[in-house]
Amino acid sequence: MRIALVAGVVLGVASRVEEVAGFDAGVSTNLTWLATAFVAGALGRGAAGGAVALTAANAGYYAHVLATEPGRPLASVAGPVERWFALGVAAGVVFGAAGALLRRRSAALRAAAFLPLAAVAVAERVPALSVLLP
Repeated sequence: MRIALVAGVVLGVASRVEEVAGFDAGVSTNLTWLATAFVAGALGRGAAGGAVALTAANAGYYAHVLATEPGRPLASVAGPVERWFALGVAAGVVFGAAGALLRRRSAALRAAAFLPLAAVAVAERVPALSVLLP
C-alpha cells in the first residue's frame, strides 16, 4: 500500500503544479489518474490499492493548494472537495480491481483488464463522449 500512497500523493501534487504553472504534460488528465489506480491494483493491492492511490492523490492535490495558495477556498479550485474524494474512492475501486485482473492466468481476463482504461482514453479524445467525464 505504501507504493499506492506515495504514487497518489506525487500524482496529486504534480497535477496541481501542472495546472498552476499553465503547462500540459498530461498529468491532470482523467486517464493519468485512473491509470495510477489501475497500476496500484496490478501491483497486488487490487481494488483497495486503487482507492488508496486516488484518495492519496486527492489529498496531495488539496494539501498543495492549502500550502501554496493560503486563503483560497478549496471548493473554488475544482468544485466540491467531497465529490472528488467520493469519485476517487469509487473510481479507485473499479480501476484497481481492473488492474488486479492482470495477475490472472486467463489471457482473456488480462486483456479485459485494459477495457476500462481504453474506454477513458477514447472518451477523453472524442468530444461527444468527453461530456461523460468529470
